[in-house]
Amino acid sequence: MAVPFREVNTKRIVEALQEVDPAFTFEKGDYNRDLELIVVKHIGNKKQALDYMSAVLKNKKLFDLLAGVDYEVFLITPHNLKAMQENEYLEEYLKFFDDHYLKSAGAIGVEDGDYIYNKSVAHKFVLFYPNTIDPYRLKTIFEEFNFAGLTLNNLKFDEEHDCMVVSGFNNKEEAMRYFTTVIGNRKLFKSLRNVDYTNFIITEVNLQTLTGKKNIEVYLEFFKKYYLN
Repeated sequence: MAVPFREVNTKRIVEALQEVDPAFTFEKGDYNRDLELIVVKHIGNKKQALDYMSAVLKNKKLFDLLAGVDYEVFLITPHNLKAMQENEYLEEYLKFFDDHYLKSAGAIGVEDGDYIYNKSVAHKFVLFYPNTIDPYRLKTIFEEFNFAGLTLNNLKFDEEHDCMVVSGFNNKEEAMRYFTTVIGNRKLFKSLRNVDYTNFIITEVNLQTLTGKKNIEVYLEFFKKYYLN
């Protein structure tokens, strides 16, 4: 991230970035007389970096700190970062980034209202149900059904609803295969037969938005448009 020199509180920006994922390391440094850099290191491969950038772009707290200033957010390899700093090639690199990251395979995804469609990033399966249902019984049933490599957690959604979240799908295609298999197995839903519930797949970024805004009907329309049609 390139930000105007001494015009923003870089410490608070780093703190906001740490909220997205505290596992990474951060480094601050000067670029030239006008700009300074905040570098998030050891993110992983290109796909992992794009997933992280998608999460960063949904962080309202971060962009509130950047309101009113010119800044740039981009991904870069250590080798290219070194060359960019030595030669002050930021403008040239941003064009390279646009061509080789953002335009390739719909990297950052398609924004549609509150939500972003990106079939290439990790997905989760979500079962949304009234909190009158025993979540531990439901979790046990799905744990017996699930295959190795999946993780399952219960999540409080609001005062009346809970969610069961199954993680471990690398992309939309994997998650939709699981979704189709699950909805075809009615034994999994015996404990829900007398209540209203729904299930869907969702990315981590969109799940964060959903749990924040609580607009389940809006997301279900989004899900129908991009996953079921």
